Amino acid sequence: MIWPLGALIHAFRYYRWPGSKVLFWLFCIFFGFLFIYADPYTEGAADSARTVAKLIALHQKPIDLGQLISMFYDSDGGYTDLYQPITLWITAFFTDDPRYLFMIYAIVFGYFYSQNIWLVLKVIDKRITVFTILYLIAFILINPIWNINGVRMNTAMHVFLYGLLTYLLFNDKSKLLWCGVAIFIHFSFVFPLISLIIYLITPRKTGVLFILYVVSMMINIVDLEYVRNLLSFLPGVFQSRVTGYTNLSYYEAISLHRSSLNLQVILVENFGKWLIHLWVFVAYLKYRTWIKHNETLRRLFNFVLLFGAMAGIASLVPSGGRFTVIISSIVYVIVVMLHTKIQWDALLQFVSRITLIPVLFIILFQIRMGFQFMGVITLLGNPVLALFVDKQTPFIEQIKGLLTLL
Repeated sequence: MIWPLGALIHAFRYYRWPGSKVLFWLFCIFFGFLFIYADPYTEGAADSARTVAKLIALHQKPIDLGQLISMFYDSDGGYTDLYQPITLWITAFFTDDPRYLFMIYAIVFGYFYSQNIWLVLKVIDKRITVFTILYLIAFILINPIWNINGVRMNTAMHVFLYGLLTYLLFNDKSKLLWCGVAIFIHFSFVFPLISLIIYLITPRKTGVLFILYVVSMMINIVDLEYVRNLLSFLPGVFQSRVTGYTNLSYYEAISLHRSSLNLQVILVENFGKWLIHLWVFVAYLKYRTWIKHNETLRRLFNFVLLFGAMAGIASLVPSGGRFTVIISSIVYVIVVMLHTKIQWDALLQFVSRITLIPVLFIILFQIRMGFQFMGVITLLGNPVLALFVDKQTPFIEQIKGLLTLL
C-alpha cells in the first residue's frame, strides 16, 4: 500500500517466504490498473487500443447475455475464444474505464505468471550463481506483465505453461487440465495441446527426438495450402481463422512487416533462437553427464526436443513462431537447473560465458519494452495515489526527453 515496487523487490529478496508470491501478484494487479494503453481512436493501433475501443462501444451499446452466448463459436464471424469477450462484457456492464479492464486482465495474467515463477524458484538450490540469476530473469521477462497488451495469446501462454511446468518439474499431472483451459483463452493453443498429448502417449527416445529436432531446423519452406488442408478437421468456426493465417496475402504482409523491423528486434529474435539451439545441442552432447540421471531434467529436455521440432515447423507459417516462447521458457528453466543441480564442468562454464552478452541484451530489451507501458507512478507510486491518476506518460518517453535536455 505504500510502495508496490519496493514490495516486489522484497518478494524476490525473500522468495522462500510464503507471502512473497502474493506480493508479486499484487504488484501485477497494481501494474494492470496503471497500464498505459494506446489511443483507441488511432488507426492501426495496438491490441490494447482495439480492446479499449471495444470496451467503450460495448458500454455505450450493451448487449444481453443471450446475445453474447450466441456469438461464441459461431461460424459466421463469432468468437473463437471465451475469455476476452466475457471479461469485456462484464466490465462494460459497470464502466467504460479501461483501468478496471486491464486490472482484471492483470489479476488473471498475474496469478498464473506468479505461479510459474515460483514453480521455477522451488527447484533452485542454495547454490546460486550470476548465470542462475540471469537466466531466471530471462525466464521472468520472456512473457512479462506488460504483455497484457496482447492479452489473449499471452495469458493463454502462462495458463498453458502453468499446467506444463507443474508436470515437467514435479511430475504432477493434476494441473495438466490448465493446458486444455488455454484453448478457451486463445484457440491456437490446440497446437501445443496436441503436442503435449503426443509427448504423453508416445515413447520418449531422446535420440529419435533429437533427430526430429535437427530435421525441423533444416526445413525452410512449408506449403500453406497443405497446412490448411491438414487442419480441415477443425470445426467450422475455426476455419476462417485457419484460412486467414495460412493465406498467401497474410504471409506476404507478415514478411513485409518483418522486413521493416528495427535492428534491436531482429537481434533479440536471433539471439533467442541461437540460445535455444546452442543449449539444446550442448545438452544433448552432455546428455549422459548432465541430463540422463536426473528425471526432472530428462522430462524437460525430451519435451523441448519434441515440441521444438513441431514448433520449428509451425514457425514457418505466419504467426506460428509465437510458440517458440514456450520452448525458450523451458530451455531457460533447464539452464537454471543445470547451474544448481549438476557438478560444474569446463563446457558448462564456457557456454554460460559466451551466452552472457546475448542474455543480457534480451533482458535489457524486454525492460525497455516494458517502459512503454509504465510511468513514474507505476515505479514510485502506490494504489491510493493511482486512484487519482487518469493517464501517465510512458517512462521511456520521459527518459528520451531527459536525454534530449542533456
